[in-house]
Amino acid sequence: MMTLRITIVLFSLTIIVACSDTDHTVKRLEEAKGSQETEKNTLFIVIDKAGNIKLDGKSVILDSLKQELTDKRRLLDGSPMIIIQGDKSNATHEQIVQIMDIARQVDIVDQVIATE
Repeated sequence: MMTLRITIVLFSLTIIVACSDTDHTVKRLEEAKGSQETEKNTLFIVIDKAGNIKLDGKSVILDSLKQELTDKRRLLDGSPMIIIQGDKSNATHEQIVQIMDIARQVDIVDQVIATE
């Protein structure tokens, strides 16, 4: 009889631990999904050492950046965020401000300036 009680208690504890671990796993999956969605709605602009501008890895010139951002924005769900990363030795404040202004013109208001 005592063995049956111990078995029932151990079985109950196993179920409780398994259920609580499932809740934790679900939360972690939800966090990962949110992170992936954020990444999908993020545009990256890099100003390299030579002063060249790249939007998501594609070379662009400042004159065509507005159209490129407009096209990208249409493809994304919701309001995208833009991360601007400039090389410390060659990206000028003027370039970064121009890029930020162009992004605002196409309603990309969530902007981050990153350093290397």
